[in-house]
Amino acid sequence: MKSAGKDEFEVTFKDGSKVSPSAIQKVLDAKYEVKEVGIDISGELSRSPKPEEPGLWFEPASGDRIALVNRPAKDDQDKPEDVVAKLDEALKAGKTTAKVKGILVEKDGKLSIQLAGAEIAEKK
Repeated sequence: MKSAGKDEFEVTFKDGSKVSPSAIQKVLDAKYEVKEVGIDISGELSRSPKPEEPGLWFEPASGDRIALVNRPAKDDQDKPEDVVAKLDEALKAGKTTAKVKGILVEKDGKLSIQLAGAEIAEKK
């Protein structure tokens, strides 16, 4: 773990590691609080066959299933890019591997990434 700025830290995880805000909080000293987890990660895109799980899903090497959502607007003037639609079009075209970046959010034990950007990657 290295400092990226005042009260900000950059952490690199081994491939296949499970990453969540609550897991990070557990290993930190109690005087620190995880407020936001920025993530830049590669994985597989999919749609769930289950009607109760609509939307676009992402699965990194850890095996976690993470919902992909567009980042919220910062204010009335901000118009976030529709990254989910871009990834959905790529998935429809048969592209299944992507590198995404954004904010990892955990709510009620479920993970989502508020996308700041993404690019389609070739499988290696």
